[in-house]
Amino acid sequence: MLLKYIIIEKNDIPIIFPLEIFHSDVSVNVGTVKSAGFCILNLKCNEIYVKCFGESTSLKIKSNADFDEKAIKRSFFPKYEL
Repeated sequence: MLLKYIIIEKNDIPIIFPLEIFHSDVSVNVGTVKSAGFCILNLKCNEIYVKCFGESTSLKIKSNADFDEKAIKRSFFPKYEL
C-alpha cells in the first residue's frame, strides 16, 4: 500500500495519510516537520515491510529513509520493531 507520511520533530512521531492529501495540509499545527515523503507498507509472511522514499514538494522536505522506516515501525508496529 502506497501512502504519504511526515515525521514530527518532537518525539519523532510519524503521521501516515492517503496520497490525495498534501503533506502541507497535514503539517498544519503539528510542529516542526523533520522529514516527509512516501511509504510502502506491506505484510509478508507475518513480517511488516516499511519502505520510505522521496520527498514532499509542498513542504520542500526530503525523506530520511532508514530513520523514517524505523520510526514508523516503532510507532505503528511495535511487535515487529527492528
